[in-house]
Amino acid sequence: MVTTMTSHTGRSRQGGARMITFDMAIEQFLSAKRAQLCTRRTVAQYRWILDKTAEYFRGRGLCYAEEVTPTIVRDLFASIHGRGGSSWYVHGFARVIRTWFRFLFDEGTVRTNPMSRVAMPRLERKILRSFSRDEIQRLL
Repeated sequence: MVTTMTSHTGRSRQGGARMITFDMAIEQFLSAKRAQLCTRRTVAQYRWILDKTAEYFRGRGLCYAEEVTPTIVRDLFASIHGRGGSSWYVHGFARVIRTWFRFLFDEGTVRTNPMSRVAMPRLERKILRSFSRDEIQRLL
């Protein structure tokens, strides 16, 4: 059977994906990152975030990377934020998950990339207070 796939760029391509568990998909990704000579710390950070992500997906009854939908990913981000995670923390998860699913899609491990339809979480902006006239005078 031939299926059409849509990439993270919105392009379609032909091919099929096999069902692999989250653990297998994570190992496949981490192996590629080690081959790219990512630092041990970077690989460890990827592993920690992806293990937490897989735990969340399993808790929702999913077993395979292929089963993840944009809605489930959005729910994960909302859950992290709802438990007190800052926008920067949630965004860090989103960057890793986006990279992971892009890799899985490009490798043919999944037929669709759920992150292609998920907007990146908005980052909070800190507004710095301005200097008073006295503080400016002291600086000069």
